[in-house]
Amino acid sequence: AADAAQRLRVGARVVATVALSRPGLLVLSLPKHGHALGVAAHHALWSGAGARPELLAAEAAKYSSGQKVQAVVTSLPSEAADGGAAAPEPLQLSMVDAPLAAAAGDAAVSEGGVGPLRRATDARPGVHALARVADTSTTELHVLLDRRGAVRGRVHFTELAAPGQRASLPSASPEEPVHVVVLGGGKAADRQGARSTGLVECTMRPLDVAGGAIAPRVAAADLSVGQIVQGWVREATGSALWVCLSHKCTGRVAALEASEDPAVVADLPKHFSFGAPVTVRVVAFQPAGGEEGGEGEGEKKRGSRLTLSLVLRPRADEPGEQLLRAEGGGEALAEPVEGSIVSVQVKSVAPGKGADVKLADGVVGRVHITEVVDAWEADPLGRLSEGQTARAVVLRSRTQRGRPLADVSLRASSVAAFGDAPGEHARPLEAAELQEGQLVRGYVKEASARGAFVSLSRSLDGFVPLRQISDEFIDEKGVSAMLPPGTLVIARVVKLASGGANALPSLSLKRSDVEGGTMRKRLTFEALHAGRAVTGFVRKVVDFGVFVRLHGGGEGKGAERLDALCHSSEASDSKLTDLAATFKAGDVVRGVILKTDAEKRRISLSLKPSRLRELAGSDDEEEEEAESEEEAEAADGEEADGSDSGESAGEESDEEDEDEEDEGEDEDEEEEMDDELQEDTEEEEEFEADEVS
Repeated sequence: AADAAQRLRVGARVVATVALSRPGLLVLSLPKHGHALGVAAHHALWSGAGARPELLAAEAAKYSSGQKVQAVVTSLPSEAADGGAAAPEPLQLSMVDAPLAAAAGDAAVSEGGVGPLRRATDARPGVHALARVADTSTTELHVLLDRRGAVRGRVHFTELAAPGQRASLPSASPEEPVHVVVLGGGKAADRQGARSTGLVECTMRPLDVAGGAIAPRVAAADLSVGQIVQGWVREATGSALWVCLSHKCTGRVAALEASEDPAVVADLPKHFSFGAPVTVRVVAFQPAGGEEGGEGEGEKKRGSRLTLSLVLRPRADEPGEQLLRAEGGGEALAEPVEGSIVSVQVKSVAPGKGADVKLADGVVGRVHITEVVDAWEADPLGRLSEGQTARAVVLRSRTQRGRPLADVSLRASSVAAFGDAPGEHARPLEAAELQEGQLVRGYVKEASARGAFVSLSRSLDGFVPLRQISDEFIDEKGVSAMLPPGTLVIARVVKLASGGANALPSLSLKRSDVEGGTMRKRLTFEALHAGRAVTGFVRKVVDFGVFVRLHGGGEGKGAERLDALCHSSEASDSKLTDLAATFKAGDVVRGVILKTDAEKRRISLSLKPSRLRELAGSDDEEEEEAESEEEAEAADGEEADGSDSGESAGEESDEEDEDEEDEGEDEDEEEEMDDELQEDTEEEEEFEADEVS
């Protein structure tokens, strides 16, 4: 009996005998198939659905033991896997309450009232026929509907299973009989956008074969944008899925529309097989008749095009999603909703800036360099390559030239929870979120002789002036090579943006500013005094001395810079004949303040190592007090020696005369320095004005 049951086919119409009838269960025996036992499927479903007992009892009372009934095979029995806990599935049948001979008209009948058609005119919608298999292709079964083989039909693979069930072509042999129901007639076939095949369209869906009312099949022209329908996978390629909604309607699902899981998008053939049932959303439909290839003779007529999606987003006419019309076409493009999770495919990568990506529905998106990963990596864009797919969240959605454009983030924290996650992964989105002295991270956007622009987030940039790039001297021609686009940097916010909506916060990359937990306090002229040690860099070397700009002075337009002059006599402990041979512009130096002139804002500096040593020694005075006193007493004894007094006085007199001459020279040189500083200030203020603009 089991072997006989296995020889049955899904959709075969049989005569059965009632073996057992009780509420919720109807067991049938098939006398012509080795008395194989089957279960009436609809009774089992009622029992599982928890129907009321009185309804089950009323249905069971319709049948008595030994009663003959007609049924259609809906599923074949299956055996439990070896060692498996699941019970084997029984043979299931659907009951046919009305005889089918009336529906078949004048057609000859065999078992159950179904036989071959007698003539071509019998091939009317709803007519049941016992056809013979002619051959099979990859997507359909060709059958002969009459005895002579003159009436030919086909059963598309979508007509082998009910919506939501897998559709598989049967392994039928030529001339093998199959039970079919006619859907449409040969030359009158109405396949959307294609010529008639001349074949009679037939179905073998179990419920249709069982005698149920045949529902209209889906036609592309009847669909509307946003509609949800059932279909089956016909083909899966690396770039798209082809889904059949019926024997006359096929649509294309782009890879990004197949799933929100990047792993699925990356390998569609692995995740979608022929005949797999899918639920799709209608994205757009362009009917046949349009022209392709531009204007002029020889234009090619375009066939109909149905665009589908397996990503079941809200309908385009519902709140939260705006429907747009693409230029030059009829496809409806839905502007993505901010906060929605989407799959994206990388189209191109721009070093130092980010990447252009493609979203579903043909929407273009952009990923800023700061939105690739949560961590501040040296080369985040190195993770991306053309054609790569990833999971993203829509941060902002807008339209550009009539088409939707989205800013998206690939950062895990943003995908997990829309928006910038708090804590270490936060990005400042506007200048108001920054504070002077704050440490920030970013990627170099562009660098030139004027400085560098740094991307702090997708919506906020900062500017690093040339003088704030390094403590060391930098040749302005080498800035772009030193800071190529995409370089990860840590900067200190020196000054907040001011001067208009387009003004950028000023940043510093100097090690002296960045190192340490807090921003160092700015050095002011009033804080300078004789004997204070300072550092700076050489700005200019002239015959009479060295101009030094002190570190820690003011920056930015209107801020006071601290420039000092080291006279040639204070440049070294030994006499230097050529200052330019010892000091170069950009050299970092350390010295001691000799004096300041508050009225003229002048600073005199010494670069003698001996003065620095003296200053270091004075710091240890308290620890060496006893030793200092002894040295002082010894010095007093030497000064008391009269033989040296005249010589000492003479030397002091000569030194005073020299100092007076030096002071005269210093005044002239300092006036020259004032003129130079004024010129420098004017140049720098002009440069800073360009920066802000």
